[in-house]
Amino acid sequence: MKTPLIEFKDVTKCFGDKIVLDRVNLQIYEGEVTTIIGLSGSGKSVLLKHIIGLLQPDEGVILFRGKPVSEMSRSDLAGSFGQISYMFQGNALFDSMTVYDNIALPLIETTRLKKTEIHRKVLVRMKQTELTEAAYKYPSELSGGMQKRAALARPDHGSEDRFVRRADHRAGSRSEKRHFEHDRPESEKAEFHRGSGQP
Repeated sequence: MKTPLIEFKDVTKCFGDKIVLDRVNLQIYEGEVTTIIGLSGSGKSVLLKHIIGLLQPDEGVILFRGKPVSEMSRSDLAGSFGQISYMFQGNALFDSMTVYDNIALPLIETTRLKKTEIHRKVLVRMKQTELTEAAYKYPSELSGGMQKRAALARPDHGSEDRFVRRADHRAGSRSEKRHFEHDRPESEKAEFHRGSGQP
């Protein structure tokens, strides 16, 4: 029988006298889409925070690939949770940065990839999310759906295996304007501009 990617066994979580999760049993399998639906305040965010390791259950067990999370070493935990990404409900795009820069930022800040490789990855993500034509637009210039796609393009950089793609936190604006146009190779700038309709 296939081992669940993530499994909850009788998971309970309380905040004071309020029981938010009451003996929850849940199985999430790799390669499948799982949707959590419920009324406001029913515990969806609390459940997700348990999945990504921000909260621990008061009772019950959470397993990752069949192994209890509570028995994992720190390095194992880092490796497991490092495979999980989540997309912010409010998109959390930096409003002073273009679509290109928003997508490139995680790679610039958290990897040692060369500029040419970062540029290549950003172009791929924009093509996959049909945002090539919007590369130099700011979040305020995008429709709601385009903002969501730009947010979706960001979390997938670190690993090919990403599992959780939603969170309830919201991020504010970023006052400092940062642009990475000067970091791109001249030949690739020209190619990108031609492909996106930029002069």
